[in-house]
Amino acid sequence: MCHIFCESVDAFPRGFGPHAQEVMADIPRYTGVSPVIQVSEVVVADACAPAARTHGTSRRAAPGRTVPEAS
Repeated sequence: MCHIFCESVDAFPRGFGPHAQEVMADIPRYTGVSPVIQVSEVVVADACAPAARTHGTSRRAAPGRTVPEAS
């Protein structure tokens, strides 16, 4: 499992893209599980405010693709 924090959803492919081929090629050395890229919003709430909410979606990368297109 890996957590990557980015300034925005658009920043992820710019940061990960140049390294995607190397990272994705390394995954089978450690597991037979297909990688899942999950995009979530991290919300930092004031301690006195109601509980923070987070939401996200999970998508499996299509064969031959490293970064799914944002919907």
